[in-house]
Formats: sequence, structure tokens, C-alpha cells
Amino acid sequence: MKEDAKGGRKFHTITVTGSDPEEKTLTFQLRDTTIYLIVAAVCVVVGAVLGFIIFESRQVLDITAQMTEKQQTQSEEYAQLAAQYEQLEGQYAEEILENEDLASQVAALTATLQDKLAAEEAAAAQAQEDALPTGFPVTGTSTPAELPEGESELDEAVYYEGSEGAVVVATGAGTVELIRENAYGYYEVHIDHGNGYVSIYTNTGTPLVREGGTVVRGTPLYLIQEDNTMIKYQITKDDALINVYTIMSVEG
Repeated sequence: MKEDAKGGRKFHTITVTGSDPEEKTLTFQLRDTTIYLIVAAVCVVVGAVLGFIIFESRQVLDITAQMTEKQQTQSEEYAQLAAQYEQLEGQYAEEILENEDLASQVAALTATLQDKLAAEEAAAAQAQEDALPTGFPVTGTSTPAELPEGESELDEAVYYEGSEGAVVVATGAGTVELIRENAYGYYEVHIDHGNGYVSIYTNTGTPLVREGGTVVRGTPLYLIQEDNTMIKYQITKDDALINVYTIMSVEG
């Protein structure tokens, strides 16, 4: 360090030499003020760098904290979603079991309904068959009889001579529509079969049924005794007399 003779100011001499002796030597003279300024500048720079480092460190810490909090939040949300998924999966499994149970019940009810419908259809078909006047009108022994005097062949009637103790019966299911005594003292029993057919049974005996009553095939209508062995039988279809043998399936 040297002192300026004029002003009494001090200088600091800095010499910079290289490793090679032939290289030029650099000499710098710096005042105290300059040194102070350089030191101050270095301090400012170092402070700025340290402040930047501290600021960036804080930023990194804040970002790390935010990321940690976000990860924690995401983990909680994932846990909630997983719990909801398990709950929904359980509900879905329960619904599947319920649906399977319902499907079994529906299948059972469907089978029951189909069986019932089949039974009803069979019963209806049987009822329709039973209502056809296809039976024979007399039980026991009977023989065809000739047309009595005074009767017309146009009435499509057939006559049978029944044996004592035999029974005149309904040839099909239906309702007793009419019972009347005709001009010759014979009783007529008219049975409406509900399908357009009406069967008519004429005999001198006392009818065993009443008007409005229901009958099935084989229901007794008259009891044949010694004085009422002749039976007259007719069938109408839609109010027109028809040949009874076109529908009768059993002959005596």
C-alpha cells in the first residue's frame, strides 16, 4: 500500500503475474474507496445470490408442500372412490341376486300361469265337447221303432223302444230350456246346449228335471216304465231340425 504525496490518499497496489517469467506483469492501484465499493458490490451480489437461493428454496418447499398436500388429497379422494366402488359393487351383487330371485319367481309364475291357461283351455275344450249332443238318448236295451201313426218324417225325429227300467238321458251338457206337455199328452224336454244345438226328448213319463236346471251328458230325464217305453228324439241346429245321426256318435 502506498500513500499519495499530494493528497495524502492511500492506494493499494495489486500485481498480477503469470507462471511464465516472460509474460507481462499487470499492476493495478486501487483507492480505499474503490476497494470499499468492490467489497460492497460483492456483498450485494452475495446477498442477492443468497436471497435468491433462500427464495428459491422457499418456493421449492412451498411447491413440495403443495404437491404433498395435493397427493394427500388425491389419496383421500382415491380412498373415497374405492370405498364408493366397493359399495356400488356390493349393491350391484345384491341387485343381481334380487334380479335372479325375481327372475325365478317370474319363471315360476309364468309356468303356473301357463299351466292354468292350459288347464282352462283343456277344460273349455272339454266343455265344448261335452256340450255337443253326441250321446245316445237311452240307457240299457233299446231298439229303433217305426214311425208312429200320425207322425211326419219331416220332423227329422227318431224313435226308440226302450226296455222297462231303462232311462232316457241327456245326450250333452246344457240347460233345460223348456218342459211342456204337447197336444198328445206327451212331455217334451228341450235342452239348450249353448252352441246352437237344442236336443228334444219326448215321452209320456214324468220329467225328472226342471226348467232352468243344468244337465250333463247322462243326466236322467225320464224313467222308462211299462207304460212309457216309446221315446222320440230330435235335434235342432240354429232353430232348424237336423238328422240326429249327423252328430250322434253312439248308437244303441
